[in-house]
Parts: sequence; structure tokens; C-alpha cells
Amino acid sequence: MKPIYKKEGWLAARFFILGQIFMKNKQYRKPRSGEIIRLSRYFKDINNVANYLQREFINNTIFVKTKTEQLGLNINKSNYMHLCGILYQRGAKDFFEDALSNKLDLASILIKKDGSTFSKLSMLGLITKLFDEKLELTHSGKYLYLQFDHSIRTSSQRFAIALRDRGTISYPISFLNLRYEQRFPRGQKIENIYAVNKQTHRIKNLKNTNNKKN
Repeated sequence: MKPIYKKEGWLAARFFILGQIFMKNKQYRKPRSGEIIRLSRYFKDINNVANYLQREFINNTIFVKTKTEQLGLNINKSNYMHLCGILYQRGAKDFFEDALSNKLDLASILIKKDGSTFSKLSMLGLITKLFDEKLELTHSGKYLYLQFDHSIRTSSQRFAIALRDRGTISYPISFLNLRYEQRFPRGQKIENIYAVNKQTHRIKNLKNTNNKKN
């Protein structure tokens, strides 16, 4: 008799993935007619931020330094959909490409049932001013139901990018509006942020607190 453990393992993995997709889909819903109009008003911000991420983050590893620690950060195209609080039925990578070319399909967009999509989108444009902000690197914490390993937050109570660690590199998992969340953890002052191109290894300084604006 041929061993069947490989087939069983494959089936178990497939059912797990399908279960994850089902659970994620339960968190989203189709926008109502009035919400479709609101969504379309944020398309310019979504396009601007996609272009900013393409220019400064995609194809780079970002290093964030405080006085005592350094964190490596990768932002992939597939991360952007989650920062916007959207589920795009064409897929996460297509969401980024369609946002980049300003060709998002409204019929493919689902929004969060908890109402957080519009909370995120209302602050999304601030990401392009990220390096002008006074920033802190926090350790693990919780925001509503979201658990994260680190975050990059503004020193003012504006926004944070929640991160999850994968080995020595972190990835963004959510963009958080802090205006109404006073209990969000504080962190160490970020003194320097620089990018290393994954192909050329060229280093580009993105933020240095020697600059008075920072």
C-alpha cells in the first residue's frame, strides 16, 4: 500500500488556508452606496501613497534605529491592502498595482465590518510625511483585537504602523489611527532611518534627527 501521509498533509494545509480565507472574509463586507462615494474620494490618497511606497520602500530593506536597538523592515506590494483596511477580491498584489496606476475597481473592494476602513483611509495620506514626523519604535502591544510585535508611531497622538516579526525582519500588518486611542504604548525615539536597495545595496538616508525638522 502506498503511503498517504503526503496527501493527507497537503489536504490539511489546503483546508487550513481555506479556513484562514473564510475567517478573513467574515471580517469584511460590500460597501453600501453612500460608502462607495466615500471610498472613491480616497482614491487619490491611495494612489499617492502607493507611488510613495514604490519609490521609498519597495525593493528596499528599511533599517530603523533608536539609541539602543535596530529593526529591519520590509514592505511588500501585498502589504498595502492591509494598511488601507481593504480586502480586494482580485488579490493583494493586484490592489497595489491597480492603486499605482489609479485603476482600482470599486466592485472588487470589501471594507471592514468594524468601521475601521474609513478611520485608516482618513489618515492614510500622512504616510507620505512619515519622515517629517517625530517617531518612536515601540515593542509588542495590542490595539483593539490586533496583536503586534513592534510599531512605528508618531510621538504625537496621530498614527502608527503595526509590525509583525518574521525572524530578523519585520513587516507591516496594519495602519492605525491613534487620535482616539490614548493607551497605545510609547517607545524609544527613532534617531535614524535608512534604506538599503536589495539589488544594488546602495544606502539612502531617509531620516536623521540631526535635521531640526525631525
